[in-house]
Amino acid sequence: MSRKPERIQGTDGVRGLVAPSSRFPKDPLAVFVEDDFLTEEFFELYCYCHIKNLLERGLMSEGAEVPIAWDSRDVEGFYTSRAISGISRAGGKPLLMGSLPTPAVPFALAARGAPAGFMITASHNPADQNGIKIFLAPDGMKMLPEDDGHLTVELFAADYELIKRLPEKYEPVGIGVEARSMMMDFHIDPRNSWFAEAPPDDFILILDTACGATAGIAPEIFQRVGFGTVMQVAGEQNGRINQNSGVALLEGIKDFSGTSGSGHLLVKKMWKESRGEEYRAGKTVFGVSFDGDGDRFYLLVYNPHTDSINILSGDECAALQARFLIETEPEKYRGSLFVHSVESDINLSRHAAELGYRPEITGVGDKWILQKAAISPERFGLGCEETGHSIHAGYLKKSDDSERTVFAGNGIKGALNTLAAVTVLAEGERDEKFFNRLAEPFPPGYKKSAYAYYVKKSSFKRNSDVWQEAEQCIKKCFGSSAPAGLILESGRIDTEPDMLFFRLNDSSGMTAGAVFVRNSGTEDKISVNVRGMVSLKNMLDAICEDILLLLMRRMKNMENRMAIAEAEILRMIKAGKMFAETDFDDVNFSRLLSEMEIKEKIIGKNGDSYELTELGRRFIG
Repeated sequence: MSRKPERIQGTDGVRGLVAPSSRFPKDPLAVFVEDDFLTEEFFELYCYCHIKNLLERGLMSEGAEVPIAWDSRDVEGFYTSRAISGISRAGGKPLLMGSLPTPAVPFALAARGAPAGFMITASHNPADQNGIKIFLAPDGMKMLPEDDGHLTVELFAADYELIKRLPEKYEPVGIGVEARSMMMDFHIDPRNSWFAEAPPDDFILILDTACGATAGIAPEIFQRVGFGTVMQVAGEQNGRINQNSGVALLEGIKDFSGTSGSGHLLVKKMWKESRGEEYRAGKTVFGVSFDGDGDRFYLLVYNPHTDSINILSGDECAALQARFLIETEPEKYRGSLFVHSVESDINLSRHAAELGYRPEITGVGDKWILQKAAISPERFGLGCEETGHSIHAGYLKKSDDSERTVFAGNGIKGALNTLAAVTVLAEGERDEKFFNRLAEPFPPGYKKSAYAYYVKKSSFKRNSDVWQEAEQCIKKCFGSSAPAGLILESGRIDTEPDMLFFRLNDSSGMTAGAVFVRNSGTEDKISVNVRGMVSLKNMLDAICEDILLLLMRRMKNMENRMAIAEAEILRMIKAGKMFAETDFDDVNFSRLLSEMEIKEKIIGKNGDSYELTELGRRFIG
């Protein structure tokens, strides 16, 4: 094998493009490491090795139950069935939960005392990708780096040719009805939904279930909690997961006006309902957008005073939840931890502290927030990620009527909790002040994330050539444009040692901003992120663009078919040539154009054709 990584896992398990093993004349681990594809054989190998590792380390016994659930992208079960086979061959008894949101797996671990669980999903990634998340006993924690290391060693020591000839030791057992009932009971419990009474009957609620795992259960949960009008878009579990739907397409967007954003199915439906007879009768239109596996969400609200749809990210939703908790149970939550990742608005920590919480910042990934909750559950108040993870204590009833406290990134619970907080705000008039408080529950700072796709992530490691070039570029940009009294301070996030991180401190030592560069843990992209006071916007924008251009020029992986196609499209646009999907039949053409336009922002629409943006022109020179 040409390269042997220290850890196979990304931020949250493994995920990526999938393809049948018949395409590759090599073993499944080599295909993943060298070609960046997950085959059905890899799913079998990965799940086998994890169970075998737990057995060898004495962390589970032969024949122990292993819950497994999945999102709805693998309609035929081509990959999921091999994951189940891997569990059985290794010595675990697979418990088949069916297509359910990711939190169902840690709930099953806590309820049944299982040693491990799997979720087959690629979360918010497109439908041509899949992946595996692992949950650990006893409380459903996610894999930490040391766990990743154990599994990686096991994977490289494994002989797949031998594994695939082993007998399947334990017949899978279906527990889908039981698992669905558990999820339903959990969310309608007032302690978990935070609704002591039914929500206002003038709320119209539209759920975007992204053709994913929440499609089969979320509408019924919200109806049983008491929402009178519940609609659904992208509710078909037909494999088109996250297509024109889902939370990822809304990231980085604050609002839509007119009929903008109507390519997104939820936004399109909200425009229709907000201008229909129901709205004119005094209804308030809300939307909830989930990701493919249902562990995160955004809340959308139609503002009639500005004729716009406001998008509340994980930051705004957490701020609303935090105020609700501190006002309803001040003795319990004053002084408790409010944990968020480095991606959040710079002002969120200040807001949490003003409310009475103790803010702490972690690396990217809800597992780091979950770790804080596991270490000190009695001190943990609330956790969030800007991308929509929401974490708060939940109360799970077991079959013997005993109860467990559980923590999990949970889009359905987070949405319910945020709407409960909104209900308190909605007791007065639905005036302009009400909608403004929803859109901006704390004074926002400035935040921007920019992306370079189809990159060779291995070239950006701590102290690598590209890493050091980016470090010097940040220092140079800051030195030429920083206002007086602002100090650039190099920092380090221990949970992400390869992240390039700088704080911007004011003369009093308070953090006024941050700049950080990090590889995605789940996609072939890298991001430049700037956060800070609004007054620093121009400087932060300049730093962000200069660093992004450096990364684009130095990290594009020209062995990647998407990178090759992207370069050709840019050349054709620059030369004024027309191009069509038939010119690029070896890539996902619609995804490529979407990522170039919406995520990288190097091309833009001009009527029926595309043109280079200013960033695109700078990139290709």
